[in-house]
Amino acid sequence: MPDTLTISLMGSPQIALNGRPCTFSSAKAIALLAYLAVSGMRHERAELAVLLWPESDNKRARGALRYTLSTLKKEIGGEFLLVDRRHIGLSDQADWGVDVHEMRRLLAPALAGENGLVKDHLVKVEKGIALYQADFLHGFTLRDSAGFNEWAFIQGEALRRDLATALKRLAAHYQALRQWETAVTHAHRWLNLDPLHEPAHRQLMQLYAELKEWTAVHNQYQSLTDLLEKDLGAPPLPETTAHYQQLCQQRAADASTGSASVALVETPDQRSRRVLIEKVRRFWVDGLLAPLHNEQTFINLKLECVNETINHPWDDVLDGRHNADAANIYRAFRNADRALLILGAPGAGKTINLVELANYLLAMADEDEHQPIPVILNLSSWAEKQLPIGEWAVEEMIAKYQMPRRIGRSWLADDRLLFLLDGLDEMPSERRPNCIAAINDFRQTHGLADLAVCCRQAAYEIAVHDDNARLQLNGAVLIRPLTTTQIRQYAPPSLVEAIFEDEALLEIAQSPLNLNMMQTAFNGRHGESPETTTFTRSALFDQYVQRMFERQQTKRGNLVDTAELSAQLSWLARQMGRHNQSLFLIEQMQPSWLGNDSHAFAGNGRLQWLYLFLSHTGIPVVLGTLINWSFIQLIGFNPPYIKIHFLTQFSAIFGITTEPINQLFSLFWLNVGAALLATMTSGLFFLWRQRRGDEARIDQRLGGLQLLLESGAAWTAVTIPLLRTDELPLALFFGGMAAFGQILTFGGLQYGQSFQTEIRIRGALKWSWRNAFILGAVGGTLSLIWSAIIWLRNPAAVEGMTNLLNMGLFFFLLGGLTDKRTEIRNRPNEGMWIAAQNGLKAALVTGVPSVLLTAVTVNLYSGLHTGLVLGILAGTVHGFNDLLKHFILRLLLWRGRHVPLNYAQLLDCAADCVLLQKVGGGYTFRHRLLLDHFAQNAPSHQHESARAASSAFQ
Repeated sequence: MPDTLTISLMGSPQIALNGRPCTFSSAKAIALLAYLAVSGMRHERAELAVLLWPESDNKRARGALRYTLSTLKKEIGGEFLLVDRRHIGLSDQADWGVDVHEMRRLLAPALAGENGLVKDHLVKVEKGIALYQADFLHGFTLRDSAGFNEWAFIQGEALRRDLATALKRLAAHYQALRQWETAVTHAHRWLNLDPLHEPAHRQLMQLYAELKEWTAVHNQYQSLTDLLEKDLGAPPLPETTAHYQQLCQQRAADASTGSASVALVETPDQRSRRVLIEKVRRFWVDGLLAPLHNEQTFINLKLECVNETINHPWDDVLDGRHNADAANIYRAFRNADRALLILGAPGAGKTINLVELANYLLAMADEDEHQPIPVILNLSSWAEKQLPIGEWAVEEMIAKYQMPRRIGRSWLADDRLLFLLDGLDEMPSERRPNCIAAINDFRQTHGLADLAVCCRQAAYEIAVHDDNARLQLNGAVLIRPLTTTQIRQYAPPSLVEAIFEDEALLEIAQSPLNLNMMQTAFNGRHGESPETTTFTRSALFDQYVQRMFERQQTKRGNLVDTAELSAQLSWLARQMGRHNQSLFLIEQMQPSWLGNDSHAFAGNGRLQWLYLFLSHTGIPVVLGTLINWSFIQLIGFNPPYIKIHFLTQFSAIFGITTEPINQLFSLFWLNVGAALLATMTSGLFFLWRQRRGDEARIDQRLGGLQLLLESGAAWTAVTIPLLRTDELPLALFFGGMAAFGQILTFGGLQYGQSFQTEIRIRGALKWSWRNAFILGAVGGTLSLIWSAIIWLRNPAAVEGMTNLLNMGLFFFLLGGLTDKRTEIRNRPNEGMWIAAQNGLKAALVTGVPSVLLTAVTVNLYSGLHTGLVLGILAGTVHGFNDLLKHFILRLLLWRGRHVPLNYAQLLDCAADCVLLQKVGGGYTFRHRLLLDHFAQNAPSHQHESARAASSAFQ
């Protein structure tokens, strides 16, 4: 029987002789065989030599071609080749086949004209589409042959066009047959070939409209709009927008006849659901999973069922230890009745499997609004607060996904969230059993809620052995180490040879992360081979980091100094470890990052005190002086013409009598005293919380106590000096203004309780009628108090009370503005940009109406001062305060040489070096092992610079 040669080029090239896979020591042999098979004709030797060895001279290229031919003959035999002195080709008489020819033959009916497809054609075309498992020669290139790579690219693009045409024809055919679901399937695959292809989007919108799935129509158009804005900065084509509007009119017509069941206009709950799904997808699937597929570094890992590691609810009845191993993470999750523990060694791929599962669950949530929304959270932060899992999860969603607390609590109560929990091993070992118990309590409280948890195998086994702490789930899988076959498949031959000659190397290479780093660190090194290199864990990471730096400098030049980048990544890794963070957001940096150890008030703790004085003293002094001076102008310019004697008497002590310099001088020092006293109170409160060890936990009772102490300090510092020169009601009122201003500016029971919760992350503004009326009532009360003061001084000055309406209006507007709207954040430090926008909007919304109303009812001069007072206060409350505190923190960190001024540029550079991974608007180390490596290998000069910076501020 003659030999049969099978050549598969759709995807990674695979050649088999009589069903036996062929292995080639040279990539050029595979390239030559692929070129001859696809062209199906004979080629001159000179042409092939120039194509495959363009950088060699004619003699060397021909010699290399002869050697490659001998390699081919040795592996597949000579009967498949036609070789003479001038030409090389594949024999027409031999039994060989290539999947590219078969695919084109099967797709031919769909590519020939626009005539309808008959049944026989459908079978052929669908078989041809099934052959397209991946792009032509996916992941296979020749580093030194641009001509071959260009030929492969052209062939691949032609095949993609053929596939797109076939899918388009099939979608249209099944649409004509009214087989909508089948048509949608083909249209989706058509769209996946090019997500920016608007005709495919229009086809899908039309199909969803035929199915009366109007929400899907809207989501499809919205996803196209977002994608075009992100990638091209352009809106959809006019014909796409017109088609969408036409479908909207069709929906309206259907609704008028009672045929539409779903509205295109989203409810607030639907919008929040869509935004959360989009965030999880963008942060994790697009940010972490998609690049692995694009870089061809994704490895399909084997899963082993290990149900003996958990407490299964039916352990006493059923033996769950012998369940069949799952083919993939989706099957494992279903087999475990949607409650799964994922175990594995460091770098085994636990997080990647978790994100794969999230991708699967997101698709289900997109299709069915009754499905829970998968949310990935990292348990490392639980160790600090140790809240019940449900309460902790809501707080994490607020911080990481900017979800309003009200919506998070509502969805949690209704079991509309599915938590995918990573990083059980990243918390201190002594707290791990408590976390396991909290997860078990959460499942019991929420009716055995769907859940997935990731943990390192060794860390979980310690908790089981030492504390008998087991998760109460329905299944557990262990990610197996890479097999020798997988290592041979994914590593280059030279590296494989070195790995299998050393047992220690083989053990390290069984981790996907380590194998990937080996390839990255040692592929293409000139003058050095893997056999001569020491592969210790530390050396592996060092060489990987160095290789990533070199690659980035080659691509983009030396934008960031390598030593500086390494030092700052080391500092970042230590800080993330200190704060139990796996995802770093620039806007979430807190003053606690100014310390280098758990005793933050030692050493660099001086920087934290400096931060307190600059923020809690500097900001109130500047803003308070402006606000108080404008208010004093108002009460002095309008009846009953109240004068504050303290201002003139205090400034006269220093020989300052000129107005308004004397007023500003006295107010400045009055505010300095009040702010210093309040700052010292805050600092001592922060230190007390730090020594208690609970500074990361939000406690409303302690928050109320802190506000009481701070406002009391401010009230005392203002009231007592004024009592010596002015009337009691006036002194008490001004002291109350200072206390209330302190509460509005720095108050809040959900933040500002310690160095770890000092700076608030804000969402975009929205309007709340409830809060507007509540705070408006507070403003009305203050108006009545001030009216009483005016009446006691001069009962005839009724016209002076006209301006009191402004205080009620101000508080009404200030209360109505809230910052809890859900937003999609994709830019680094976007939280601070939102804070700036919020502050500006709040200043305009409150200041401008106050100017106009006061100018009409009183006079223009009073209007300008009223607008200045209210605008500054509103802007500070709604964003400027946190923006200024963040700026002060960044300035101190920059002065300490921990971060550059343009921090996002440095982090983007680290992401380009494949050391960090961008996740939405944040960053995470590519793996926990990389974070540990940087944290444990801090450059010594960084400590010296930090000490120098600390001493510079003393």
